[in-house]
Amino acid sequence: MVEMSEDRYKKLIRHEAFFKKSPDLCYQISPDGKILDVNSKATRVLGLPKKILIGKSIISTVYTPESQKKARALLKECKKESHIYSDELKIKTKTGKAIDVELHTRLVKDKNSKKDYLIVIQKVDSGNKQTENMFELERKQLLSIFENIDEPVYIIDPGTYEILYVNKVLKKTFGNIIGKECYHTLQGLEAPCSFCTNDRIFGKNLGKTYIWEFQNKVNNRWYRCIDKAIRWPDGRLVRYEMAIDITDSKQVNKSLKESEALYRALIKTAPDAVTVTDLEGKITEASEQTAKIHGYRDVSQLIGLDAFKLIAPEDHDSAKENLEKAFKDGSVRDVEYTFIKKDGSRFIGELNATLALDAFGKPHAFVGSVRDITERKQAEENLEKAMNKLRAMMEGTIQAMALTVETRDPHTTGHQNRVAQLAIAIADEMDLPENERQGISVGATIHDIGKMHIPAEILSKPSQLSETEFNIVKTHTVAGYNILKEIEFPWPVAQMALQHHERMNGSGYPNGISGREIIQPARILAVADVVEAMSSHRPYRSALRQKKVLNEISDKKGKLYDPDVSDACLKLFRKNGFKLQPHSTNLKNNIAQQVKS
Repeated sequence: MVEMSEDRYKKLIRHEAFFKKSPDLCYQISPDGKILDVNSKATRVLGLPKKILIGKSIISTVYTPESQKKARALLKECKKESHIYSDELKIKTKTGKAIDVELHTRLVKDKNSKKDYLIVIQKVDSGNKQTENMFELERKQLLSIFENIDEPVYIIDPGTYEILYVNKVLKKTFGNIIGKECYHTLQGLEAPCSFCTNDRIFGKNLGKTYIWEFQNKVNNRWYRCIDKAIRWPDGRLVRYEMAIDITDSKQVNKSLKESEALYRALIKTAPDAVTVTDLEGKITEASEQTAKIHGYRDVSQLIGLDAFKLIAPEDHDSAKENLEKAFKDGSVRDVEYTFIKKDGSRFIGELNATLALDAFGKPHAFVGSVRDITERKQAEENLEKAMNKLRAMMEGTIQAMALTVETRDPHTTGHQNRVAQLAIAIADEMDLPENERQGISVGATIHDIGKMHIPAEILSKPSQLSETEFNIVKTHTVAGYNILKEIEFPWPVAQMALQHHERMNGSGYPNGISGREIIQPARILAVADVVEAMSSHRPYRSALRQKKVLNEISDKKGKLYDPDVSDACLKLFRKNGFKLQPHSTNLKNNIAQQVKS
């Protein structure tokens, strides 16, 4: 029997503690690739119990088929080179999911047992790729809005007139025309159009929506165009144009659809900065990565140093509290500190620390790992900027949709915006969650989008509508639903458009549903819609007094209108002194405030 020194025994205990608590997947394998030991992180990620993994080949059990050849070559190479690194491997879980990993492998020669083995660490890549994937998802969601619009949509570079994007509707007519000049391909001209709208939406007019009509000389059809400058994903300002075919009596805009659319060999091999301290915080061991991350020449400069000198002074109190917590609970995980380098510069790091016990179960050291998360923080900041950019694109498209409806019915200018104002106030009074309030805001702003299908002469008729005409107007709820249903909003916007004229007793339209069959946002919108309409002037009647409008709500509460919504609305006006904002055509600022709230 080989006798083990006390010092070597304590170091082994610390190495084993780190192996068990490491935030990465750790394995001990034989030279021929058989798994000898595995930590809990690996079993959780792979979805396989330790007893199943022990004795199995790490190549066939852990790596995906396309990574097995490279993994086998790296294993063979490690027997010669001692330490191998690679960031182009994939592992597989029990469910078949592939995960990108950064691989660190080191050959360990045990002089006591004379049995060589390898330490394998797999670090999951969850930083920049996650950010890129999320950004790409958001970009695809944005483009899916354009793809689901039933009218031609295209994006133009205003400087070069190059076509950057066309949706499937335009592709059916002109084919794949991306990269060509818009004036030549769409208008059949040899030079930029004399009626080009660049000066109407850029420069001093940046942020404005320009709506105009023209007859295309290529196909002789009439279009109503909605032009706006938007921010493209690469950061440049581009011209967004949607051309609505109004050839048939220049009547109905067909549709808009949108959405809105990351052992000593183990310490040396660890990709993170690993530090071992005594119970007083003095560094007794450290990895080469620790010296590197803190700007020291080598590990020897760290030995004996107070670990608190590596942490920014403003984080010392928090660090002491977490040290006590680790001593009490055995570990602390995912703690963020500002760390200091030798030259005084700083970086943001994430700390995981474990209390190591000696042979008698008594605490004798702390084992900590620090991961530099500066890039991750930057990735999160970049993601937030990208999301803000996409929100701005959403805002612009919603503005265009809402404004299109109002340009067809000048008598109700500002109606959707005022309905949105009241609906949001009712939702606030009912203390609904912020996400639901945002959905109500967007849904209310475009709840009458279906009126694009109603003939303009009916919408602008200065007298009372006939029964036939009113029945045509009533179809705007289904039309609005059909426009919005394919867009992947995070809220039931299409259902709001469909149900905002339904009533609690089933007397509404289009489907005559009642009570809780009507979604809550639509019940809120129904009350707000009635109050705004009765409070506004129409060509065939004057605006009604507030008392009469509120009596309509109170008298028919529970019959036509939701009781809770009615009470909230009445309280707003009678107790809180709420007032509808004056009629305004400044739709941009109002919608921007709703989208950003």
